[in-house]
Amino acid sequence: MGPETPLGEPKNKYMELGPRDKVSQAFWHEWRKGNTIPTPRGDVVYLDLRHLGEKKTTGASAVYL
Repeated sequence: MGPETPLGEPKNKYMELGPRDKVSQAFWHEWRKGNTIPTPRGDVVYLDLRHLGEKKTTGASAVYL
């Protein structure tokens, strides 16, 4: 939860960057170790999302860094 509002109620952090930064660092470390797959758009690292289930990942597209 984010900082308190003037009424004392906590509010959600909508643009939390910590999780994004952790994923970005993990991709970078895998790239440095040579664990990438060459594609026409450059090297990629596969992200395994199977644990989330098909309902949450349907329509997920590629993310390029």
